[in-house]
Amino acid sequence: MLARQGLMHETLRAPMAPASLALIVQLEAAVDELQRRYPGN
Repeated sequence: MLARQGLMHETLRAPMAPASLALIVQLEAAVDELQRRYPGN
């Protein structure tokens, strides 16, 4: 069951362009940086 869900997840993620994935990673890093600079938010 878990393996099948994992496979589905990978299948859904597969069509995503590497550029989009890189952009998401950059956005997450930017959010982390902002949270470090402004810990109150």
